[in-house]
Amino acid sequence: MKIEKLKDIINWTRDSHEALANCMKRCVNENENARARLLLNYLIEHEEKLGNVLDEFNKSGNANALNTWCIEYLDKSPVVLRNDNDRPFAQMQADEIMGEISRHHQQIIELYTYLLGQADIPEAQDLLKQLVSLEEHEVMRMAQAANRLRDL
Repeated sequence: MKIEKLKDIINWTRDSHEALANCMKRCVNENENARARLLLNYLIEHEEKLGNVLDEFNKSGNANALNTWCIEYLDKSPVVLRNDNDRPFAQMQADEIMGEISRHHQQIIELYTYLLGQADIPEAQDLLKQLVSLEEHEVMRMAQAANRLRDL
């Protein structure tokens, strides 16, 4: 995917959430830990909903913000999600899964924050602030759900 504008960043982020959900779907039934399976099912649903929310940003967002060019910033700092864990979700415990998901979201937050620092127009700044807030709140919601699951 060629990323040139903020709307492309949103599409890329949506795609990364969908890819993460699909990865978890492939692994959920192979995980032998019941708590990990419950968490994976919750996270799959959550990532899919987050993808839908990002679609709405593209459909109803400010055109000036969505069409803001960001290619020169991305040339200096390419968009690559790191995977520090080579183990599939099928082999992870619930805490490890949550750690991996949190790292994934933190990388997206870092990207949005970087772009926010580079944004010149108020509409783009507002959009990026909303995206940072969305990702931060979603990570908190997922962590709270994981903690509740741990308490079961």
